[in-house]
Amino acid sequence: RAVRRFENMLQTVKKEDIPVGLCYGKEDPWIVPLWGHRAKRELPEAEYWEISPAGHCPHHEAPEAVNYLMSNWVKEMEIPAEARSKVVPVGSTLEIDPDEK
Repeated sequence: RAVRRFENMLQTVKKEDIPVGLCYGKEDPWIVPLWGHRAKRELPEAEYWEISPAGHCPHHEAPEAVNYLMSNWVKEMEIPAEARSKVVPVGSTLEIDPDEK
């Protein structure tokens, strides 16, 4: 049932042309990045980042990285598509130094 809802959501997002930014913790033990990979395959225009080290709550575990990625993504949404420059390559892993704060 959850898979069906996930697929329905992906189809709705695609049909409505809704911008998507996916930010995953690479070490998430519950919602493995596989779900993000599936979404990225269905929505090739979506941005996708894996943050490491981070697990299920990257926004708590690596807030600086999530803030950096998502705030830049939102700023890019405000710029016409032909003028956008990518800050972090799609599909890249952002490595975070746990000692750097």
